[in-house]
Amino acid sequence: MRDDPDFKNATDYGAIYAGELGRINDVVFIETTQQPVIEAGGVGAHATLDVYQAVIFGDNAYGLATSLPVEMRDGGVIDFGREHALAWYSIFGAGILEDENILIIESV
Repeated sequence: MRDDPDFKNATDYGAIYAGELGRINDVVFIETTQQPVIEAGGVGAHATLDVYQAVIFGDNAYGLATSLPVEMRDGGVIDFGREHALAWYSIFGAGILEDENILIIESV
């Protein structure tokens, strides 16, 4: 895939996402160790091997809506200077919009 002349390496354009490897035809490829490993989940001759998962998100697969961007809330100094109430606050939500645009790939 990286040998394809249309593939753009992330170091050439400045990666946006953590672990971003590159792009080809507006598809971003991200490497991560956060995907689960399903132990001993193989089939047949592969029954004792680990199964690795990858996920592909298509257009409009999920959505993120922000009603109030993240802001810091300062409650001030209390208890004669021994405590300071400080927190971040936001109103947002995320969810799957179109299930059919999410593909899970499993391999051994």
